[in-house]
Amino acid sequence: MKRVIFLGRILAGVVILSVVVSACAPIPVVPPGVQTPTVSVFLPEVELPGVDTSPLQPTAPITAAPPITATVAITETAVPAATSAAATSLVGPVWEWESSTFQDGTVLATGDPSRYTLQLLPDGNALVQADCNFGTGTYQETQTGFTLGPVGTTKIACPPDSLDSEFLGQLRNIDRYVFNEDGVLFYLLDDAGTMQFRAGEAAPETPVPTAPATPTPVPSPTAIVPTESPTAPPVPSPASPVTTTLPAGLVGVTWVLAGMGPDAVPGTLPAGAAVTLEITPDGQASGRAACNRYSGSVTVDEDQLAFGTLVQTEMACEQALMTLERAYLDALMTAESFELSDELLTIRYDEGQNALVFTAATEEGEAEVELDGTSWTLESLTTGDQAMPPLTGTEVTLQFDSDGTGISGSTGCNQYRATLTSDSGGLVVVGPALMTRKACAANIALQEVEFMDALLLFSRYSVSDDQLTLLSASGDTLLVFVRK
Repeated sequence: MKRVIFLGRILAGVVILSVVVSACAPIPVVPPGVQTPTVSVFLPEVELPGVDTSPLQPTAPITAAPPITATVAITETAVPAATSAAATSLVGPVWEWESSTFQDGTVLATGDPSRYTLQLLPDGNALVQADCNFGTGTYQETQTGFTLGPVGTTKIACPPDSLDSEFLGQLRNIDRYVFNEDGVLFYLLDDAGTMQFRAGEAAPETPVPTAPATPTPVPSPTAIVPTESPTAPPVPSPASPVTTTLPAGLVGVTWVLAGMGPDAVPGTLPAGAAVTLEITPDGQASGRAACNRYSGSVTVDEDQLAFGTLVQTEMACEQALMTLERAYLDALMTAESFELSDELLTIRYDEGQNALVFTAATEEGEAEVELDGTSWTLESLTTGDQAMPPLTGTEVTLQFDSDGTGISGSTGCNQYRATLTSDSGGLVVVGPALMTRKACAANIALQEVEFMDALLLFSRYSVSDDQLTLLSASGDTLLVFVRK
């Protein structure tokens, strides 16, 4: 009995001790949401609490309130890229040259079309960017074709990869054009190739519909409102060309400069100088200025005469001719009046203190007709003071178009083409020429350069039996050909 009581006391003590120990031991507290389950459990349509939700809020995503919209409807109009708009006219946009494709399949890509641009203005002038150089010229668009006159440009040295000369040469040989999905495609003379342009700048924009404008408050009585003063002189309107019909005796004639200066004595010009002036009924002037071709606009009002900006080609000639050319063009830019008498045209300049005296050309000065449609092979090329035959194995040729408007042929390596014009002083090859781009041997490439330089400089010629001699403005022999 005593043993049972003793064991019971021991057992009760153990129980009491366990209770005391359990009461004294700390109970770990785990904040809600910190537990990391050891097994991932997927519960559809249930979102676990995170930084964007709280255990005190519904676990479903909270839908944001719709944004407050304005009560005025604003119509947005997408502005298409300039190159995606289909142009309907050449005039206005800035056309960027993308590439050219030639008859043999060669493709010349510009890489950066924005470096080579053409913009045609409504007044008949053209603005040209040839890489780092800029220039102006005139153009003419007819129902059967398109032509761009000589382009006068600045003379900055462009980077080695520049295609400025190539670009200007192809522009001078444009014959016609068509619009396509990429912009406009120009065809070169004799279908020698094509030039693809894209529209780099859209034509003047048409009004775009916009939201109704808020009515403008009526100015208060103290506001300053511009009014027309009765004594204020009228604001002059932009100058416009004079539409007076040009005198019949002035237009349609090739005028040859006979003298210039205070006395304008005929026969005082440098030897070999050929300076001409031609005026068309639509008010365009062109001609030859001793060395280079020039063109521009002219306005006539009774006996008053004024020339607009003149552009010119950029050939180099003897110093005497270049000096005469500069003086002649300066005189045209300061021209004030003119008079016609018999077959003489006198233009006064420098406030009437000096004059340009021209004589009407005779048909004898149009001997170039006999060259139309003829073919020739080079016999000698003058370099320095020595006439040299073409290199062995090369054939250099010259072909005159049947209508007298161009020449073509072979340099002994590449094919070339250029525009040909004429005046009473002789013939003028308008450069730069359009050429293929075949690689040549070093000596043949040098002959090619010398030949093309001479061809672009000739302005006079003589024909004796089956021999054609091309001469410079001063009468020096440049090239000698034999008839094919």
